[in-house]
Amino acid sequence: MNAARTVQLMEDAGLAGLHLEDQVNPKRCGHLDGKAVVPREEMAAACAPPPTPAATPTSCSWPAPTPAPSKG
Repeated sequence: MNAARTVQLMEDAGLAGLHLEDQVNPKRCGHLDGKAVVPREEMAAACAPPPTPAATPTSCSWPAPTPAPSKG
């Protein structure tokens, strides 16, 4: 299960707060020494919602552009 889906499920359930961490391998129990987590930017990207798809003729209400007539 990915982080973004987990966050969404928890929000939908009414959870007020959530702590997620992703350790680099080898993973260690939280109270033991010698552990490291992935960089903040990488974790933020994992928790971000997926980007909205670009508008395409198949998903929009306007018609697809018609090609220009060929010369010749």
